Amino acid sequence: MARKIFYLMIVLLLFNRAFAESSPPEEIKGIALSAKKEVETYFEKVIDSGKVSLGEIFSTFYIPIPEANPPKYHTVYDRKIEADLQIILDKHLDKSTKLDYVVAVDREGYAPTHNSIYCKPPGRDKMLYNDQIGMKVNRSQSPVLQKYFRDNGDVLYDYAVQIYVKEKRWGALRVGFSN
Repeated sequence: MARKIFYLMIVLLLFNRAFAESSPPEEIKGIALSAKKEVETYFEKVIDSGKVSLGEIFSTFYIPIPEANPPKYHTVYDRKIEADLQIILDKHLDKSTKLDYVVAVDREGYAPTHNSIYCKPPGRDKMLYNDQIGMKVNRSQSPVLQKYFRDNGDVLYDYAVQIYVKEKRWGALRVGFSN
């Protein structure tokens, strides 16, 4: 009898752990959805104003930045939007001490900018986040929560929601957080 109770407790523990990691805390989810909406609105505003064209914002022509290590890229639009986009991302990052990053990536995983704390050399901006975690985000049609092992050794959760511009999938808003 004691053995059955023990195994039942293990099963319940595993079930609770799996369930706990299937959706983010409501605070994180709210921040991600708010940031996603603001990024979508901003992109549509810059397109409507003529600052950036629809073709430019969807361009996946990445221009290597010489001598960047790790590899970094420019696009035809990144310098036109990076300052304003970074302000939006930083504003949402500041909403919770649990957050490690808030970043918008296109459908190939390119981040035209990052939070200001990550843009100091060598920086994490202008990179292609096309590793296994990033590509799962880019292929998904619904929000994705994953455990993320960063290249610096940190273990975080990465929650991503899809970004649409003019009713077309541009990429995703990714939020990194710890419990």
